[in-house]
Amino acid sequence: MYADRLTELAIELGFDGWLINMEVKLELQQITHLKEFVDHLTVSMHKSLPGSLVIWYDSVTKDGDLLWQNELNDKNKPFFDICDGIFVNYTWTKYHPKCSALVAGKRQFDVYMGIDVFGRNTYGGGQWTTNLALEVAKKAEVSVAIFAPGWVYQTKQGPNFEDANNRYYF
Repeated sequence: MYADRLTELAIELGFDGWLINMEVKLELQQITHLKEFVDHLTVSMHKSLPGSLVIWYDSVTKDGDLLWQNELNDKNKPFFDICDGIFVNYTWTKYHPKCSALVAGKRQFDVYMGIDVFGRNTYGGGQWTTNLALEVAKKAEVSVAIFAPGWVYQTKQGPNFEDANNRYYF
């Protein structure tokens, strides 16, 4: 029922899909229901809104633990298998993207390695060195999910916004 309502809401509001972020410990029975929900939402979205995406955030494991994996592995892959991709937590190491690609197989580009541009425990340090994380993800042939791309503006990087923004993106 809720999955159908979220699909209707996505259509009405022009959303491209949903990011499912469950940052809470769950009982095993709840995991069974959660997986049914994610599967139904994905099917419903694809049927009603072709091209839409349902992405799982790396937080709750298949055992119900709130334990970020920082990679795609056997603890979060059951969710990856029933939706369109996974947004991996930001605190990964240089080895996690390649390991995730291997686990994903032909769906390696459905793995989105999280990068926090503010640099909060993110690989490479974020900010002016965000490119280091991008290079590792590119080499591993996975995708990225960039959190806080407005960092240049939000932190008032100098000498002025336009110059700083051009320096950051180009």
